[in-house]
Amino acid sequence: MSNTPIEILQFTFFISITLIILSWSIIYAVIHYRKRHLKDAKEKEDIFLEGERKYSELFNNISDIAFSHSEKGIIQQINAAATRELGYSVRELIGKSLFDLIPNDPAEQKQLHEYLTNILHNRQASGHLTLLSKNGNPRIFHYRSVLHSSEAATYSIEGIARDVTEQIHAKRALQQSEENYRRFFMEDLTGDFIASPDGEIISCNPAFAYIFGYEKPGDIVRKNLQTLYPSKKEYQKFYNAVKSSDKLVYDERELRKKDGSNLYIIQNISGIRDSSGNLIQIRGYIFDNTEPTKLKEQLLQVQKMQSIGTLAGGIAHDFNNILGIILGHVSLIRQGQSVNEQLGESIDAIHQAVGRGASLVEQILTFARKSDIKFKSIQVNQTIRDLTLMLSGTLPKTILFTLELEDNLPPIFGDQNQLHQIFLYFCVNARDAMPGGGTITINTGRISSAAMREINPDSKDIEHAHIKVSDTGTGIEEDTQKRTFEPFFTTKEHGKGTGLGLAMVYGIVRNHAGYIQLESELGKGTTFHVYLPLAEQQTARKQNNNT
Repeated sequence: MSNTPIEILQFTFFISITLIILSWSIIYAVIHYRKRHLKDAKEKEDIFLEGERKYSELFNNISDIAFSHSEKGIIQQINAAATRELGYSVRELIGKSLFDLIPNDPAEQKQLHEYLTNILHNRQASGHLTLLSKNGNPRIFHYRSVLHSSEAATYSIEGIARDVTEQIHAKRALQQSEENYRRFFMEDLTGDFIASPDGEIISCNPAFAYIFGYEKPGDIVRKNLQTLYPSKKEYQKFYNAVKSSDKLVYDERELRKKDGSNLYIIQNISGIRDSSGNLIQIRGYIFDNTEPTKLKEQLLQVQKMQSIGTLAGGIAHDFNNILGIILGHVSLIRQGQSVNEQLGESIDAIHQAVGRGASLVEQILTFARKSDIKFKSIQVNQTIRDLTLMLSGTLPKTILFTLELEDNLPPIFGDQNQLHQIFLYFCVNARDAMPGGGTITINTGRISSAAMREINPDSKDIEHAHIKVSDTGTGIEEDTQKRTFEPFFTTKEHGKGTGLGLAMVYGIVRNHAGYIQLESELGKGTTFHVYLPLAEQQTARKQNNNT
């Protein structure tokens, strides 16, 4: 059936309208798609730009230097921290070679070469590198780097670096200080040691080992300090002293060497405690004082001999009188001129004279005898009476003695011979200061611990015996008084004095834990004050310390 023109026209119009609608739909879809695509792209770009901004802020605000450089060390990128650490701007550093920033030192250049070589092989590296700041100051950096490669076969090295100059310098200073201490400890001529609270020697230097007769520190380490003391009792005294005071200064002790021989030392000891107050360590520095101690003993003996020589004239005169008495009475007996009653009197006189002579000889021998120092309880008053009895017959008759001794004065703890030496020296000195005669007055008494501490703040908290020896001699000038106790200082003529007397007296008093003072005025005489701890007080104090 054939279509009419109208029908054909209608169909054609329909097709055209359909095609137009379809075309507009396609155009609308394309436009809508493009709009949507452009919006997504812009959002992505904004996100990317925001990420770049945040990365840039993070990159430039971190405290460490962040960097990247080429395989040859050319800086490609670096953050603002470099400006703070090195003084360069970022623009000045980009394109600069690391070799331009290191010191002109072969060792530093070699280190940088090794870094660039190693990171290509290992793909990562860390270590220390010294860079020069813009003002020329060297700064030490600790770095960590990693290697990145691209498809174009190029390499980029990225990493961070931190300025550790102060830490390195502090570490080196600490190491140097430790090395100096180690060298001082090992090379010190004094014997240095560290021991545990129970006395086990933990560490010591060669000098400490040598002082006790060992070849090296390893031979004495792990031994106990107690083995170095003459007895357990002596070590316990030392340990109690450390425990009670934590510090012993210029402490004199008699110890034992490896072969058992006597060793005299001076030591400074510190007791180290923890936060709870428990003793955790004993540290000490000891000095071998054996030779000076032996020399001191020899000088003391020489001084004794000098004193006896000084008294020899008086002693000879006294013995002449004794012998005259004996010879006179013997002559009477031989001649038979005595009746029986007179004979008995003569025999008694001879007996008394012989006894007096024997007593005089015994006192001299006791004083002159070279013997070990032995501390025991001594009655000071009796010692002074015996000495003045001997001196009364030997010093010139123009010198008188006056004794003012406190009744029932408690004993002191000391060495009899050394105390004889002290008082004899005072009396001989007084005789020399009174060529025309005079009076030597000796007083004894006791002084409280409080009063003693006012005189000598370092004295022990116990009562002391106070012995005062005064003369009516010429006195001593003020300038001379300041040097009185110095060794080898003397005001006597050449050949009449060694200058060791009062120095020895001072040493003896110190060994007795005592104190000595001098008072003198020209034309009015001289007074020596000697303060010695009472024996009963010392014993009570030691018992309290031990408990």
